[in-house]
Amino acid sequence: MRHATLRLDESIEFEVSGATLDEIYARIEIDRPEGFELSRTPLRVTEDDEGVTAAGAYQRQDQTRQILAATFEELWAQTPSGWTVVHVEVVP
Repeated sequence: MRHATLRLDESIEFEVSGATLDEIYARIEIDRPEGFELSRTPLRVTEDDEGVTAAGAYQRQDQTRQILAATFEELWAQTPSGWTVVHVEVVP
């Protein structure tokens, strides 16, 4: 059997500008909505004469559900649209 943890695939994109990367990282944390975390995708950072701009996304962290399936094919078939498999464990 496969025991899978799914997470609701919900994200919020953002763009933050500032003078330094430290200022940008502080702003990203201050602006982070409750129940979200910084996405694991890399930040896109650009720099020009006016400062630094970073763009990325916050990913929902608190909406999960569990699925138990006999095969991986069954697991994928049971995964609803809008949900992402974040962990799979093979159990006896």
